[in-house]
This record gives sequence, C-alpha cells and structure tokens, in this order.
Amino acid sequence: MATADGTVPLDDALILVQGVKQSLLAAACSAVKATRILSKRRPVLAMDFAESLRLGQTERGSFIVRVLSVLPDADEGPKQLTMFELASPPKPFGRQATEMFARAASRVVASAAAAAKSGSFELFERDEAVDDGVSAEFCDAIGLLAGCSIDANVSVDIAWTRTRPIPTVAPVAPLVLSREIVEVARAAGKHLRERQPEPDFRVIGTVVALDRPADQLQGSATVHASVGGRMRKLSIELWGPDWKTAAEALENRVLFTCAGVLVRDGRQFRVESAAKVGLVVEDEEDDEPPTTDPPLVREPGSLEIEEPKEKG
Repeated sequence: MATADGTVPLDDALILVQGVKQSLLAAACSAVKATRILSKRRPVLAMDFAESLRLGQTERGSFIVRVLSVLPDADEGPKQLTMFELASPPKPFGRQATEMFARAASRVVASAAAAAKSGSFELFERDEAVDDGVSAEFCDAIGLLAGCSIDANVSVDIAWTRTRPIPTVAPVAPLVLSREIVEVARAAGKHLRERQPEPDFRVIGTVVALDRPADQLQGSATVHASVGGRMRKLSIELWGPDWKTAAEALENRVLFTCAGVLVRDGRQFRVESAAKVGLVVEDEEDDEPPTTDPPLVREPGSLEIEEPKEKG
C-alpha cells in the first residue's frame, strides 16, 4: 500500500493482513475443489496451508505485508516415483495454492475492470473464472480492503522460489487493486452468493396469486414467504394435484408449504423442483396450552507473496 511515510493506521494494517489470510485460504480451498460458493467445512489441506503461512519482515518505502509460503525441500517426499510422476513431478500443495491465488487475483482484477464499465458481473460467473479460483469468498476477501481508511492502491506481487520452475500463470507485473476494483470485487462476492441456488429450501407462506392456462396441467403460484428473514414473493411451478393444493390454500386462506431449490435471479425469486407440497394446519382452540412443536402439514399427495528458498 503506497503511503507518504510508509505507515498506515493500525486498523488498516489489520484489515490488510485479514484480507491476505482470507484470500489465500479461499484460493487454497479452490485448489482442492473449485466452486462459486466454498463449503463451510474447509479442506484439511487448505487449513494446513493457511496455518503454515508466515509474516515476513517488511521493507522500506510503502507499507508492505510480506507473506511467506514455505515449500518442502526438493529432496523431501516419496523416494520412489511412478513413471507418470517422473515425467511430471507432483507440485507441493503450497505451490498449487499460490498458483491458484495468482490466477484468481488476475481474474478478479480483469473482471472487476470490465464490470466497472459494463455494470455486469458476467465475467465473474463464467466457469473458467471458477476454475481459476474466483469464488464468493475470494471476492469477499479482496472486498475487505474497502474498509481501509486510506484511499490508496494495493499492489500484489509474487516472488517465486528459484529452485522450482516458475509457473506460466505468474502475472507479468504486480497487480493493482484500486479502490474501484476492491468495491466491485466486494459487490461481485455478494452477487455470486445471491445467484447460488439453495437446495432443500422450505417454503411456508401465503398464496397470493395463481396462473395456469385452462388447457394445461402445469401452472405457477406466487407465494409470499420468508427468505433470509425478509418477506419475498416466490414463483413456484406446480403440476396437477400440487397446483390444486395451492388453489385450496388461496381459497381457504391457509398457509401453503413445499420444499425445493431456491433460485435468485436479480430481485426475482423462484422455487424449482417443488416437492412435499401441502397445507399448514393450525390449531385454533384457545384453551389448548402453547406448544413449541412445528405446525402439522397435510400433504394431499501492497501485498507480496514469497516462497523462501528451499534448504539445500
């Protein structure tokens, strides 16, 4: 981070270090399995890599967070390699994670610059971006830098160890994370998370509208239900008896329930593959003691990453 005297507020330093840690951890998780939304259960390999990182000595000039990713000695590991491993020796996981970080950072900078002009996050959503380590969590980590009080660019540079081949994914020059890039990355993380389908989503709400052509068995129901603690209108495709159940819920003003895959499309919400369709039966007797049981359901059917030299 470029500053006049080479210092930053302590809170900004903490944000920078946290951004480094979370972005490297996200890249390591993607090195194990690349997905748009990372699993909450972090892989052991990724956690071990994050715990092995070391904070190195800073340098004169700008405020620099120098992180060391320690690789094993070249002569460590299995003494007997297969024919395939002799042709292409396996990379240490630390190198795999750092390469994934380099690809993800390059992708985020390029995609954010394009999104700033077009207003579209389409480049963040591409499969090749996910393969290169772009995830909601990686974007969130970059987005943490928006919390810095100093409006200064953050540059990302990687010094690869000379005892191993330099990967072709290495950026030709330090990547620059401007305030605009950081803000777009933060918004992209939120966008990716909102667009991710949510399986096994349970709907309990009020049917407010029905739509089905007279000669069709399939129709759609609009249900007012809670999503993430906020009331939303959900569009649900229903067939035959399930559509009749929704019609009964609308006519009798009773709660409708089903389970399915929640899909967000901008501000619109829909539930796909609806199953377990039914009506919520409420007990209206006043003299009954209160209960916590669920309702009954009636179913009708400046940053540097460095690899230290290996011990010879």
